[in-house]
Amino acid sequence: MSVCNVYLSKYPFPFKKEIFCQQRREEIEKCRNSSVKEQKMYVWKLLEYALSDTFGLDISKQKFQKKKSGKWILDGCYFSLSHSGNIITVAISDSPVGIDVQIIKKLDQSQKFKAIILSEKEKKKFRNISDERLLKMWSLKECAFKQSDDSNFIPSRYSIDDIPKGVTFKFGQGKDKYILSLLCDNVEKADYHSLIGEFKTSGMNSPRIKAINRTLVNI
Repeated sequence: MSVCNVYLSKYPFPFKKEIFCQQRREEIEKCRNSSVKEQKMYVWKLLEYALSDTFGLDISKQKFQKKKSGKWILDGCYFSLSHSGNIITVAISDSPVGIDVQIIKKLDQSQKFKAIILSEKEKKKFRNISDERLLKMWSLKECAFKQSDDSNFIPSRYSIDDIPKGVTFKFGQGKDKYILSLLCDNVEKADYHSLIGEFKTSGMNSPRIKAINRTLVNI
């Protein structure tokens, strides 16, 4: 059966127990940037919830592994994590999946970002690219990297024209607006869930994000 579920949430939110995977818990504790540390903790708790909700897994019994590439895996399913601003998101599937979320903002050094993100062919093709379009391309390339077995993310090595069909749309809650991108074999069948509050989406063929009937995530 084809499965692809996406979970979004604002953070912080209350949870009952600390992260079950000791190695991941210790890795997060070593993070020196307090903001990034907080994002990593909450997105992993959202992952635990998502795996339980999608596949009915007992999270306390799962054995996560960290590959040499630095990516975390779990036998029997695929997952991808992303966070930006105060939004965290997780994608769960039975096939390789990549998800990315980016807060929409003005890029102070857009020329520098162009040099990092665009391939040589794309630099010629997109000479007057907007900041938002650049963020969308960055987001899709992040998804392609997460879906792959590559060890290092070098955006300019990826070409948008070579990336399989995915989903990219804008969503928001309040004044902040975000871009969310998803790549997966089952991308057209993906279901989107909001754990805290409603999110409004925009853009052609943007999906509906369904609010789960709870206001707090008690995992």
